[in-house]
Amino acid sequence: MLDGPIIERPPVGRTWVLDGSNNVLDGSNNSVYCFADPTANCRILRATGFLLSPQTLSNFHDDELAECTAEINEILSRVASNNENAERELSLLETPQGFCLAWVTPRDDLVTGNSGAAEIDKAFGGLAQSSA
Repeated sequence: MLDGPIIERPPVGRTWVLDGSNNVLDGSNNSVYCFADPTANCRILRATGFLLSPQTLSNFHDDELAECTAEINEILSRVASNNENAERELSLLETPQGFCLAWVTPRDDLVTGNSGAAEIDKAFGGLAQSSA
């Protein structure tokens, strides 16, 4: 049985972008933004309930994995609850090299190439074919 309420996932995923105006290597203060996108490679952990365990143990999720999941969730919960910046959320980012825990700033105001045509048109102030 899951502890706490079941949180419905949003119908669209979220993806991430690193603020390219700063260089991680030079110690600059940079940010990762997580926003609505079908790519779905940014998981805000609080919203998804950290890691889940099946209610019934099985060959694919045995006692050892259930215990490991509980321990990881304790750590993630502690880290998330120590966050003093209300603008950021503990998240799991999927990258080509693997997964990365990161503090991200959720954004719902970004328009991307995957946004709907009407939303893109509005963001550009109206798009039209140029008559040459």
